[in-house]
Amino acid sequence: LLALELFYRAGGLARVCPMLDERLMLHRSASASTDWERRSGLARELIAHHPVTERDVLIIISNSGRNAVPVELAAEARARGTTVIALTSLRHTQAVLARNPLGLRLFETADIVLDNGGELGDAVCTMASGHRTGPTSTAVGAALLQAVVCRAVEKLEALGVEPECFVSSNVDGGDEINRSLIARYKPLIDSL
Repeated sequence: LLALELFYRAGGLARVCPMLDERLMLHRSASASTDWERRSGLARELIAHHPVTERDVLIIISNSGRNAVPVELAAEARARGTTVIALTSLRHTQAVLARNPLGLRLFETADIVLDNGGELGDAVCTMASGHRTGPTSTAVGAALLQAVVCRAVEKLEALGVEPECFVSSNVDGGDEINRSLIARYKPLIDSL
């Protein structure tokens, strides 16, 4: 969900290329996505399909930060010189052991760490049964990611670079601006 939060959004940067692999997404098989996220080697496939370089920034999102795909993806990207930003829960990840062959957690493999401040297990409200409800990682993660975009835009403008951002298709002129950006970046971003 958070990968889509930054992609093709009104006000969002045009150069965002999400790694949307259906095996890791919930709409196809939510339970299987858990197994796939724990599978060592899948990160190499993702990098092969979405090559990154030293000119890129890769944001990797994992609340627990312990499974193979996010950790191996960070290691693979950093080996290519890519700057890696981890969005994770430090409280959660520091309370669990790594569950991947590298023996690391996502925050240990990233250049920059964004802590969503979440609880162990993500949910924050305790029910009568003792189980918890009310996960916070998506809402807080979306706010953190949009704050990163806003700061990146500020920094680009301070350097005299005009950021390329999509415009709402529901405001006058939005469709024309978006068509121009799509034409420019569709050859680089499959999902556009």
